[in-house]
Amino acid sequence: MSKAPEQWFYDPKDTHTCTNAFYRFIVDYDKVIGLFMFTITTAAKMDEMQAVAAHALADLEERAKKPVAQFNKEVAFKRVKEYSRILSRDLIVAMANNFQCYLSEILQEVMKKKHEILRSKEQITTEEALQFNRVQDLRAFIADRKINELSYGGLRVVQDFISERLGVEMFATNQQRALLSILVELRNIHTHNRGIVNQLFLNRISAGHPKFSFKLGHAHHVNLDDFVLLSRNAIDVALNLDDTLSTKFKLKRTRYKSRLAKERASLEMLGSAAE
Repeated sequence: MSKAPEQWFYDPKDTHTCTNAFYRFIVDYDKVIGLFMFTITTAAKMDEMQAVAAHALADLEERAKKPVAQFNKEVAFKRVKEYSRILSRDLIVAMANNFQCYLSEILQEVMKKKHEILRSKEQITTEEALQFNRVQDLRAFIADRKINELSYGGLRVVQDFISERLGVEMFATNQQRALLSILVELRNIHTHNRGIVNQLFLNRISAGHPKFSFKLGHAHHVNLDDFVLLSRNAIDVALNLDDTLSTKFKLKRTRYKSRLAKERASLEMLGSAAE
């Protein structure tokens, strides 16, 4: 990958206005990427310091022959590479879970704004209804139940709900659908099958995507290029959905940078008070 690190990933600062759901989604994404970058850059810095120390302690003749870089044995970075599959797994699982949380939260916002969406032939028991003193609480209960039902139903069920009930298309292209399906199903096999491709996985991704090749019975490793493709696609889907739903249902949006600045200022104030 020839791009600089800051060009690999989506920059949260590129976000203008967004819903609360998208704000939490992109903040969490930024933390996931931040932890990954911190891990690999810390290892690289440790190796650089080791090389500087080794060069400083070498005799004059050796220092004259070898530059500092040749003293770098990359011990820490090689150690990090031993955990590449674990790092890859954690990135995929975190990104898929984060996106699914976004879907749940944005749908909750829509349901609170437009209660008619909850109308259906589904029934609730008298016992369930009597738990609540206010209609608002009952609506929240029904909305939460519907969200849980959609979450367990899979990506196709959520897509159908958004299309049929909200009148909005979740994906702009078939490629977006294919890539998001791969991300979610990779999360599932990492969570339930140690990352090993099974027939259920192959069935759910259907035609798949030309960039990816999966082999039944083999563990699939997602490299950095593939993760960038999958994560950027998930963000693109979320951005489009956030803009469309917030416009159609008049959901509250705030400026990303302003909200982030306020939250950081609050954290600094809390830190100062604690000292």
